[in-house]
Amino acid sequence: MAAYEWLKDGKPLLDAPHFVLRFFLGDAATGSKLRDEIRSALLRQALNLGGPALEQKVAEQSSLAASLRCLISVVPKEIPIAVLVDEYDYTVIQDVAERNWDAAEDAIKALREFFMAGKSVSRISRFLVTGVTKFAHTSIFSGANNFQDITHAPVTSRMMGFTEAEIRANFPAELGRLAANYNMTVDAALQQLTDMYNGYCFDGMTSCFTPFPVLQALYSKRFSSMGMAGATQRDWIGKHSLKILQDVTRKGEFVMVELPSVAAMSVADLKAGKADGRSLLLQVGLLSIVPAAPASTGEPPEKVTCHVPNESARTTLLQMLYAAVEHPLDTSALKPLHTALVQRSHAAFGTLMAETVEKCSYKLLHEAALHLVFLLHLNLLETSAGFKVRALPTTASGEADLVVEFDAKPGEVQLVWIIELGKNVSADRKLKQAEVCGLAQGSDKTVVCIAAVLREETASKMRSDETPQYRLMVKYHVGDDAACYCQPEHKHD
Repeated sequence: MAAYEWLKDGKPLLDAPHFVLRFFLGDAATGSKLRDEIRSALLRQALNLGGPALEQKVAEQSSLAASLRCLISVVPKEIPIAVLVDEYDYTVIQDVAERNWDAAEDAIKALREFFMAGKSVSRISRFLVTGVTKFAHTSIFSGANNFQDITHAPVTSRMMGFTEAEIRANFPAELGRLAANYNMTVDAALQQLTDMYNGYCFDGMTSCFTPFPVLQALYSKRFSSMGMAGATQRDWIGKHSLKILQDVTRKGEFVMVELPSVAAMSVADLKAGKADGRSLLLQVGLLSIVPAAPASTGEPPEKVTCHVPNESARTTLLQMLYAAVEHPLDTSALKPLHTALVQRSHAAFGTLMAETVEKCSYKLLHEAALHLVFLLHLNLLETSAGFKVRALPTTASGEADLVVEFDAKPGEVQLVWIIELGKNVSADRKLKQAEVCGLAQGSDKTVVCIAAVLREETASKMRSDETPQYRLMVKYHVGDDAACYCQPEHKHD
């Protein structure tokens, strides 16, 4: 999002009546047609403002800047001009998704010319540009140095979503009907909305609810467990969804990132496959910034931590993973998995995860993908089942561990699971790795070591007419107990 410095400083959007020019740029079929679409929008507004004569005069101009000046010239000089541009990025993204790089670059050139035209017309006092994808400032606004990125400014963050106070004040009747439909209190219904749709932060300091699903829930009187639209696509503007998820988790950690370097991108980066998955998911709402205390200057912090903000986003990420590894888009296994985690049953957990893993495509389920399957299932359930999941530092052999730390009441011994994952390796070796990690937990905890290894059946166990089959072998032990295997009887190809 870009605008003049005045908005970043918290000045009012329109402190006096303005003549407003509106441009919706989502109708161009391709970036090669975007400049024509901008000219057409100018001509339509010229026709509305001054009739066929003004439309003809604007059409005769040789540049977008000249057309814009011609159109504005008929507005009385005492009336300031505001330009509102929406979906500025739509055509670029469509071309990138289709690998039409030349057309994407044409769109960038058309946008740059348009924004430079705005700079050259001194009577424009407000110029606001909105979209979903945040392109690098230099790629589009190069030369138009009167634009200021306010995506993460505090004034913008307050505009983006609902606060709890706003929901209570503006939708008391709807909130009451939603609560009554589930036989719960208003406070409980609001907490459910919070768990599902809150947690979005743009300025690094304050959080809000995403409006659309909140309004849907209030209107329909139902909470939806569905993820966001588009979760099942495997190609996200030129990058496979599995690679995006790997960028995000980084072995389970949401790392500290510099907003300017992660949140912005260029067509050149997308073409080279260098777009960071965190940047993509930040911009579609599957990641958000963890609110932190403001700096002493009152400005947003320079570094932020990203996280999955709510249950809706976690469900969407799981559906995204299922699509990437060709798993049926069925999350019904989450309920028994939740029960196993609430009961702290490592045996039931191993069996259920084996059943889940064996529904995935073996060829797509490399070790990093196996890690993602475990991590996202645990991440989706950690709040409701009472535990925290984190990743240990990468080991010397390049394999990562998951640590599940269950909540403990005062006086209770804390239960910790150490999970080691692998593909076509020794389960005993993985269990030994888990034991080494378990020793570091200290003697004041109950540690369960779990090794989960995906293995393909050997040819000697198969008939000649069979396709390769695989299974997830889970081996574990508790304290000094003998190691046990959890090896489901079913197999999948």
